[in-house]
Amino acid sequence: MALDKSQAEQLDITRERVLAALAPVFGPLVEKVKAMEPVSMKMLPERRGLYVLSEDASYIYVGITGNLRQRIKGHRYGGRSSATFAIKLAREVTDRPATYNSTGGLTELLGQAEFVAAFRAAKMRIRKMDIRFLDDINDDDVLAILEVYISRALGAPYNDFKTH
Repeated sequence: MALDKSQAEQLDITRERVLAALAPVFGPLVEKVKAMEPVSMKMLPERRGLYVLSEDASYIYVGITGNLRQRIKGHRYGGRSSATFAIKLAREVTDRPATYNSTGGLTELLGQAEFVAAFRAAKMRIRKMDIRFLDDINDDDVLAILEVYISRALGAPYNDFKTH
């Protein structure tokens, strides 16, 4: 049974409280990411981990993957199924939010020259972003929770965890 907002408030299950409870465990990992120098693609291992993309001093996006090098390569050079962050950036630039129905979908957008140009530009933008990563978390559940925690702690604007 799902809790409605008032029930969650009565139980004090708020985002702030949950994040505060996780801080002793995950806070040091946030600091580790912040202190890390950006790495090149060649330095990324081909194993599971969490990655953080940033521009200038702004953390932009946090993700998790089974293969760090392949995932970043996909964001930078991939097509519609692997360059999902580029798709998100192109949707923003062209003011075409995601739709979860048959009209305005990705297939339709990729047939529009303006969107294709924005998609290419987004992949170029991602190629210029700094990369940081953590690859010492071996539990998939912990990694998923860490993704949410670090994206919120860093204020990554392109991470959302809404259901569709």
